[in-house]
Amino acid sequence: MRLLTNNQANEQRFECLRFMSEIRELFYDCSCDICLLRDMSEVDPERLSEILDKYSNLLGFKE
Repeated sequence: MRLLTNNQANEQRFECLRFMSEIRELFYDCSCDICLLRDMSEVDPERLSEILDKYSNLLGFKE
């Protein structure tokens, strides 16, 4: 297990927040006061693939 410096830990934390934000925008419609779950037919599979590729290291898909 690799130990992270404080700066690395903060960067990883912010990367997690960016990932959660992008996933939320993909699966939820937050255009009003509350967020509503989108129907799966509304989810863009290409965008999902892009997000998963972008954060593959964070998600443990790549070393």
